Amino acid sequence: MHILDLLRNKYESHRRDFEKRRYTPRTYPEYLRRCGAQVGEDCSIAAMNMDVGIEAYLVKIGNQVEIARDVAFITHDGAAWVFRHLVPDVQVAGPIVLEDNASIGRGAILCPGIRIGRNSVVAPGSLVISDVPPGAFVQGVPARAVAPSRTRAVSDLPQPAGSDFARS
Repeated sequence: MHILDLLRNKYESHRRDFEKRRYTPRTYPEYLRRCGAQVGEDCSIAAMNMDVGIEAYLVKIGNQVEIARDVAFITHDGAAWVFRHLVPDVQVAGPIVLEDNASIGRGAILCPGIRIGRNSVVAPGSLVISDVPPGAFVQGVPARAVAPSRTRAVSDLPQPAGSDFARS
């Protein structure tokens, strides 16, 4: 019986991985909606190895959010139950909210009970353990604000010599 359970679990794992590969960054939000997450419009989510966990209902993603590959949404911390008798108020679960126009870099880890503010950027590989204010650029382990996030118009970017790009 134990071997059958192992085979069943392995099959389910492969089935979920195969299902995720059917989606593109523009269609993956639909998969997350089916899992119970709240996802806004016009999001780009790279699905490869993205981990939302089993509490997808705790994930809320705003409009025009970009999420790179290998991002982990940790909505709960099961290990905290071990210390429950020592610290009864320890938080073991919480929502993760990404507000409009946020951008999450590859391999970032988002811990429970955080909010990523509007127009904020989380650098690749960052560990976010607290709220990110709107318009901030955070990086590191743990993630700390480095500078305000600035968006630049395409016309402000340097253009190659001889470019016929019309500046407005």
